Amino acid sequence: MGITIQCESLQYSCGYSFWNTVREEIAKAAIEHLRVNHNKMEEAGETDSYNYRQLSNVIEYADENNCGTIPDFMYLLENMDFLNTLIYYNLGGVYSIINKSDDTGYYTAGNSLDIVQTIDIVSEYIEYSDVRAAIPNIKKVFDHSVEKRKMVLVD
Repeated sequence: MGITIQCESLQYSCGYSFWNTVREEIAKAAIEHLRVNHNKMEEAGETDSYNYRQLSNVIEYADENNCGTIPDFMYLLENMDFLNTLIYYNLGGVYSIINKSDDTGYYTAGNSLDIVQTIDIVSEYIEYSDVRAAIPNIKKVFDHSVEKRKMVLVD
């Protein structure tokens, strides 16, 4: 058994555990991207800014709570300030991709746009080579959703 995401004739299928790994890797990569931005702000002496403080808070929470699983990231994103920080950095797709059931549901074209933007930003930070290899095929489904303004079915 596994999961299939489908938009019209385009689809991607994999096992449930691999799909969870993909989603977790995207979320972890987003935190790493925020960490890189945080470090750049620190090096530039921008430590008094609101964005620097928000990044510090998200990173501190992720580190202290050893975020690495879907439930970990769902708890993190319950905090509206943390969610808004991800949205500010065009990483709102993290929320969209982890906040869905594995067996049935839909991603809207707007969810798909957020996911595509997030993937484009965080791909370089994805650790696992099998996830990196799967990302283009996953992204095709979401790209098609954005292009055609159609929902992605999760089955």
